[in-house]
Amino acid sequence: PATKPAYGITKRAAWKTSRIKGSPDPPLPYRTEQIYPNQVFDKPVEAVFFPASNRLCVVEQTGKIHLLPANPEATGSELIFDGARHIEGLTAIYGLAFDPEFSRNRYCYITYILAKNLPDGTHVSRFRVTKTSPPRIDPDSETVLLRWRSGGHNGGCLKFGPDSYLYISTGDGSPPSPPDIHKTGQDNSDLLGSVLRIDVRRAKNGLPYSI
Repeated sequence: PATKPAYGITKRAAWKTSRIKGSPDPPLPYRTEQIYPNQVFDKPVEAVFFPASNRLCVVEQTGKIHLLPANPEATGSELIFDGARHIEGLTAIYGLAFDPEFSRNRYCYITYILAKNLPDGTHVSRFRVTKTSPPRIDPDSETVLLRWRSGGHNGGCLKFGPDSYLYISTGDGSPPSPPDIHKTGQDNSDLLGSVLRIDVRRAKNGLPYSI
């Protein structure tokens, strides 16, 4: 009998040199370098620096945020937020950003997910960080800024731009396959499948932000 053709990758080989190409000039060569070799995380999705420090915060998709020691050779970390424990129904965290005026207001912003297929199952919320040592993200300080449909594609990346506005990516609220079942990718009348920009400095029209 004929041999069934093989599909997919049977063995993955690590890239040890840059494969990036560009024009008109090639990009500078980059290489990956392992940091914090003694740390182990469960599904890490984000790493951002804690303000005014050289310590990284690592976000685990499962709902925890860890503050790493300054020494990359150290073991262990400090748990500064346990979302699944403190927020009822939380199943995942996808984004973390610290306010540009953190030294004054102690604010951070988190994107978290409740159950799938909820019309408002993805939340972007503001929290206050305590001044304790180690610091903690206070779950009781939550102010929800935005909600949108939860699905396999949730989006949730949070970044402050040089304009001090908060930029937010949203998913299409669909499962990975088939994508965009709600036909929202080209529809800018809703929040799905978009990049949003909000001003978290000013509340307006009954909302905790303005546009």
